[in-house]
Amino acid sequence: MKIKYCPGTDQQEKHGLPATEENFGRHSSRPDGLQAYCKKCQSYKKKQNALHKKAYVSKLENWIRKKLKEEKKANGSAR
Repeated sequence: MKIKYCPGTDQQEKHGLPATEENFGRHSSRPDGLQAYCKKCQSYKKKQNALHKKAYVSKLENWIRKKLKEEKKANGSAR
């Protein structure tokens, strides 16, 4: 059985697993037909991306509120 190496994540270093659909998801355009990351690392990466996105959106919303408040204050004092 062939061994495929997963690049890993910030929590787990590069590691080898048997190159099967049990360990790696399918990806028809890759030469071996399997994803680059193992299922465990892929799941971890998705969770981390969701957390980063949530933090980014929260930060962006706060920035927009601040800008709207500043704009409202500037328009109110101009009258």
